Amino acid sequence: MRLTRLFGREAEVAELSGVVDQTRLVTLVGAAGCGKTRLAIEVGEGLADRFPGGVWFVDLAPIADGASVATALGRALSVREEPGQAMEDTLVAELASSADPVLILLDNCEHVIDAVGAVVERLLVTCPVVRVVATSRVALGLPGEQVWDVVPLPVEPAVELFVDRARLVSSRFRMDGVDLATVEEICHRLGGLPLAIELAAASTRSLSVAEIVDRLARALPLLAGGRRAASLRHETMAAAVDWSLRLLPPAEQRLFERLSVFAGGFDLAAAEAVIGEDDGEDVLSGLTTLVGYSLVVAEAVPGAVMRYRLLEPVRQCAAGGLVTSGDGERVRRRHAEHYLDLASRFDPLGTRTARPRVPLQRIEEEEGNLLAAQHWASTQPSDLALRLWEALAPFWEFGGRLNYGRASFEEVLAIDTPDGGLRLRALGWAGRLAWRQGDYERARVLNEERLDLARRLGDTRGRAATHCSLGLVAFSRGDADSAERHCQQSISLAREAGDEALAVWGLINWGWARFVTGDLSGGKQKLCDALSASRAIGNASTTAQALLGLQFGAFLSGDVAAQRAHLTSTLAAMREGGAVEQSDWLGGCSTLALVEGRSRTALRLLGAAEALSRQHGTQHPEAAAAATTNRFERIRRELGTSVADRLVAEGTQMSWDDLVAVGLAEPPGDDDHPLTPRELEIVGLVAEGLTNPDIARKLSISRRTVESHVDHVRQKLGLRNRQEILIWALRESPQSARKAGGSPPSP
Repeated sequence: MRLTRLFGREAEVAELSGVVDQTRLVTLVGAAGCGKTRLAIEVGEGLADRFPGGVWFVDLAPIADGASVATALGRALSVREEPGQAMEDTLVAELASSADPVLILLDNCEHVIDAVGAVVERLLVTCPVVRVVATSRVALGLPGEQVWDVVPLPVEPAVELFVDRARLVSSRFRMDGVDLATVEEICHRLGGLPLAIELAAASTRSLSVAEIVDRLARALPLLAGGRRAASLRHETMAAAVDWSLRLLPPAEQRLFERLSVFAGGFDLAAAEAVIGEDDGEDVLSGLTTLVGYSLVVAEAVPGAVMRYRLLEPVRQCAAGGLVTSGDGERVRRRHAEHYLDLASRFDPLGTRTARPRVPLQRIEEEEGNLLAAQHWASTQPSDLALRLWEALAPFWEFGGRLNYGRASFEEVLAIDTPDGGLRLRALGWAGRLAWRQGDYERARVLNEERLDLARRLGDTRGRAATHCSLGLVAFSRGDADSAERHCQQSISLAREAGDEALAVWGLINWGWARFVTGDLSGGKQKLCDALSASRAIGNASTTAQALLGLQFGAFLSGDVAAQRAHLTSTLAAMREGGAVEQSDWLGGCSTLALVEGRSRTALRLLGAAEALSRQHGTQHPEAAAAATTNRFERIRRELGTSVADRLVAEGTQMSWDDLVAVGLAEPPGDDDHPLTPRELEIVGLVAEGLTNPDIARKLSISRRTVESHVDHVRQKLGLRNRQEILIWALRESPQSARKAGGSPPSP
């Protein structure tokens, strides 16, 4: 819901809505500040009922390059990465398979126009349900594109906008005694550009309208005739921002320009770190002033600190000023170093830093700034880009950005650096990302290179970490003997280096390797040792992983009670910050449901686990997956393909809280027969070929009651029609017929 009124666009919104209803690609074209974004959002909100697949807003302003367009789209539409597959391919596949119409609002396309055009064209050709409304200073230039020129406001609505915004910023503002012609002159000089008018209206707290006109007359002289109107409006927007800045002291002007380095917003701490109080800047005071002049937007986030952002047309003007000032390189470096520090404190495995750790949500919140910092660093003749990539590597893995991380690691690993420890760590993360995507051979090669470097550096801990990773790769390939050798070396070297947490990781991997060989007792012992050591050092991640391994061993040995207990404890460790993929935990819950006879629940949980794995771009070790594949295939055959597929699909739509609830729910007794005795009785009669009226007469109940029972049966069993009920009843014989009190129907 918009918090301010829209002026002068009512007829345009109605007409444009009709165009969008008939045309699959509409591009709103106009100068900076003319209201393209607001118009697109207004149209999207008005058409929401016509797009059951959703109206999705995608702001492209924060992205640094065309390669990130598909990623931004996928993020906005909640489409995550598939292992080894480009986001664009994943996005197209998902939308192509959808039956519900989708409207995508692509905002601020001009700086990545070619990439936007390529992605949009492919979406429109491949995905019939997709319609796109784009905003840009130039058209996309695609076949079938309807270009809609967003023109400035006429005088009357422009005046209404000025008065409305002036009253919002100053409760004392009144039109009584104000010459209407003076306000009209302000709007005329600002070319009817809504954003420029709002900036001018913000000045009414400190200037009269007459003073505003006077200053505009000096700041915005009439431009020479014969110039294109679009060019005039571009210059007017820049001049309006410049004029607003002239009302500010020099310190606030410098602050405004430097804030342009932020992408997607920032908080006060970031502004102070990047702008720097050591420059003599009072950042908070300056921000307060800029917010008051509508040059910076302040956004309250429930339960969090205030965040700030610059509207894109305003940010572009500020960026131009930063370049002119000659201060850009210094500020951008400080920006990159600040976000390098932030990224390095995301430590999901508990092995990187002794400093206070930041959660994944914090890193996700700053993704725009992190990517902008890395993009700028890649243009610099230093190893800063490699440092940023290495710091962000855990985010690539645990934030579901594996494809992005892998796509760039070959390039950053080519960066020369005198810091051998940095290269060692980068090689380790590169190998881990390759392992996560199931590319075990590439993971092995990278870790062999890492091991050679660690030996040359005399880095005992580096050798220990590398052997640990090689053990993980070997176990995942089913090579238990190699895995055990590497794990033994890892544990010995880690203890020599005094790193008990790393030794615990070696024990965990060793336990999994023992399970692969069928040595359930040996695997359990290693994981119990790991759990004891982990709890002694207070590492939530190794604790969670040891518990997850123990639940797998309990599953293999048939100890259902132990499996349930370990999954419950794993969840508690995850809530304390333990790094476990949600898909791994749900996979364990699905096997628990399977052995407890909750077959339908097992398939729902399996569907959720597989969906999360795809979203995060991960692939589970083949050796672990092989232990459950046959059991799930048997359940699929027993329930029937259509029912099984429907249950799996249901799992993908469940919330995390609901999945946790059903995953650890106590077995109700008979998950395969969730029907009441009366419903089972009716199913038995359906299997005998009786119609609803026949059943009603036989049971002395109304036909409507029978219909209600049949409908409940369909919903509970995930069936579509009477024929599938019949098939289910035949498959469940003789149990269902016996429970219904009748004899088994003839096959």
